[in-house]
Amino acid sequence: MSVDLETASISDVASQLRRKELSPLEVTRLYLERAKRLNPLLNAYITLTEEQALADAARAEQEIQRGLYRGPLHARDTFFDQRQSGHQWCENDRGIEDS
Repeated sequence: MSVDLETASISDVASQLRRKELSPLEVTRLYLERAKRLNPLLNAYITLTEEQALADAARAEQEIQRGLYRGPLHARDTFFDQRQSGHQWCENDRGIEDS
């Protein structure tokens, strides 16, 4: 069963990742292209960290190939890494400042 990644649920994508029928790199590339295509209309991203996303997807793919599937949010660390690295998230966001 192949899923339409434009409309698939995270559960559907996760099932295919777990069974190695779908590549994390394939999913990431599709969503990066989608973000670049739609962002001029939606203005949803200030910073699109494409290189980091692809590196994280490659790492996740290697882990899955070795049998280290961690669940539907396997690459979730990307969100926290980017937030802590000082990427601007909204107009008034200047990154995380030391308390």
